[in-house]
Amino acid sequence: MKKAILLIMAIGFTLPAIAQYDWGAQSKVETKTIKSQVLDAERDYNIFLPKSYDTEKDRKYPILYLLHGMMGNNKDWFERGYVKDVMDQLVASGEACEMIIVSPNAGGNIYEGVWNGYFDMPGWKYETFFYTEFLPHIESTYRVIADKAHRAVAGLSMGGGGATCYAQRHSDMFSSAYAMSALMSIPEQGAAPSQSPDDKMAILTKSVIEHSCVKYVEEADDAGKNNSAV
Repeated sequence: MKKAILLIMAIGFTLPAIAQYDWGAQSKVETKTIKSQVLDAERDYNIFLPKSYDTEKDRKYPILYLLHGMMGNNKDWFERGYVKDVMDQLVASGEACEMIIVSPNAGGNIYEGVWNGYFDMPGWKYETFFYTEFLPHIESTYRVIADKAHRAVAGLSMGGGGATCYAQRHSDMFSSAYAMSALMSIPEQGAAPSQSPDDKMAILTKSVIEHSCVKYVEEADDAGKNNSAV
């Protein structure tokens, strides 16, 4: 019993010292909000800032726009994909350079009537929001190297299709793109039938068909294929 009491006391005396220890600069993840005039709504985003961001005040960084899948949101890559931990390890090992990573919110539970998708569609002009409001906001608020050579886009599932489409149709903006398990297209016969004019799943499905990454390649001329960032 005496040993247990002494151990508890030792831990109690040690904790304040640990709390006061200077661990040095650390990377961080922030959740922020932007008010969109295009969408007439507030949209959250999560942003990863590298270890040196707060100490090297004059330094600018490459940026990766990381897109989530359908039913997901801006938090997915950070809470389920462990972006901070992965980046800290990759930078420490020299496998990756320090960069800013940002994930916007383009979704939520579509079965509860939430808008989803990275394209412009009736009632949801997300691509217009992304290029005219979101990207300019990020690259003016944070110390980003705002040119094609230092800007990339990637995504999973619906976000993978969005990343591919963005790189195809905005090849002047991105140096590279990476698509994971990407929703590149939907066959016409597989489209979700519209139950009503406000059926968001049907509207999303139609937008994916209209922005088919496969069709874009099939119909592109040689110049268009060569200009693509993917």
